[in-house]
Order: sequence, then structure tokens, then C-alpha cells
Amino acid sequence: MGVSFSSVINEAETYLKTIIAPQATELDRDSNALKIALKEMGDRALLALRIPQSWGGLQCNEATFHRFQMLIARYSGALAFLQTQHQSAGNLIANSDNKSLKQNYLPFMGSGKILVGVGFSQLRRQGEPLMKATPVALGYRLDGEVPWITGFGFFQDFIIGATLPNGDAVYGIVPFEECDRIQLSAPMELTAMKSTNTVNAKIDGWLLARDRILTIKPAGAIEQQDLKNVLYHSFLHWAVREPDWIS
Repeated sequence: MGVSFSSVINEAETYLKTIIAPQATELDRDSNALKIALKEMGDRALLALRIPQSWGGLQCNEATFHRFQMLIARYSGALAFLQTQHQSAGNLIANSDNKSLKQNYLPFMGSGKILVGVGFSQLRRQGEPLMKATPVALGYRLDGEVPWITGFGFFQDFIIGATLPNGDAVYGIVPFEECDRIQLSAPMELTAMKSTNTVNAKIDGWLLARDRILTIKPAGAIEQQDLKNVLYHSFLHWAVREPDWIS
């Protein structure tokens, strides 16, 4: 049976108005309160909107997904920003050819049993790559820095992007935790949405095994995708500034 996209929006709006709106200020400041709100979204199966139904998602069309993103930004910028990271990760995993990772992650992402962030903004930077991937026998050795990863303490893993010697980019899943090869900063003192726990990661010789690789994209692919999505995140600005602009 297909999902009623209008019912998804209606149910989400009721939840956001009654539960999220009264605590919007607290969610911007308190990571524990934000964690509870994210769990409540998982309880309502709102964390895998674009993941195919065959993998446990709602498989919403783009119009419904964008409508939802604009809606949630009206009520909490912190929750909107945090869940967007997870939704993006789910979409990347769903579009991967790695069936094993799909089986291990996708059925559990809509409920929030598994939460995944993203850390590949460094691929947009010009000059010497901040995060490098060197081919080795079992996969790729990762070395460098991920300047921005949102969701420390919320997400168990994150999708990393690293530049290969030929300029292509490899994307894979790594643990979002401190270890001998991954050093994380304290959450950054941001002027807004501090509760989302954005950190910096320094990685020294982490093995990205072949079975943890999602995809390899050609050089410049992320810039081309950005051109397609140039207005995609504008709702995070306008919906927060003008909370009543959506009728």
C-alpha cells in the first residue's frame, strides 16, 4: 500500500506544532532536549523520508520532502538542521551500490535505531585536499581533517568524503567516535544551534575498508551537485526568519 504524502505532512505538522514549537528555544541550547526530539521523530518514522519503502523508508517524492523540510524549519532550526544530516546520509546510502551497507543501515534509519551524519564539506575546498584517501590492499588509508561534522553524541557513524590521488572522491562510512586514529574536537562554540554538537575531526591512518565504501565520484562532482541544489537549503534561512510565510 502506498504512503499518503498529505497525511505525512499533516501528522508531522501536528507533532511540530504541539510538541516542538513550545520548546524551540530550549532545543537550540540543550543537546539532551534535542536528542529526545530526534528520537520522537524516529518514533513517528520521519527520519527516512526519501529512502525506498522496500528498505523501510517512506519514499516521499521531492515535493513532499521539500515541504517537510520547510515545515520543520518553521518550528526548530536546530532540529531541522540535525535531521537534515541524517536524511542526507540515508539518501546517499540508498543510492549506493553497496548492498551490504544498505541492508545493515537503511531498515533502521527511519526509526532512528541507527543515526548517521555527514562529513564531506571539505571536498568543496580548493587547493590541497584536507582529507586524502590513499589506495592500500584492503581499501583506502584516510589522512587529514574534516572541519565540520554535525551531530556528535547523536549519530553513531558519519559518511566521510576523501580525495583520491587522481582527484576523484571516495565516500564511505566511519565511526563517529574518538579512537586512536580519529581525534574529535570539543563541540564548537557556534553563535546559533550550538546544541547540534558540530565538531572537527583529525584522522591519521584510518582504514576505510572496501566493504565500508559507498561510492566513488569523479572530480568536481560535488560542485556540480551544488549547482543543482543551489536553493535547496534556503528554507533554513527564510523559514526561520519568516515563521508565518507558509500558509
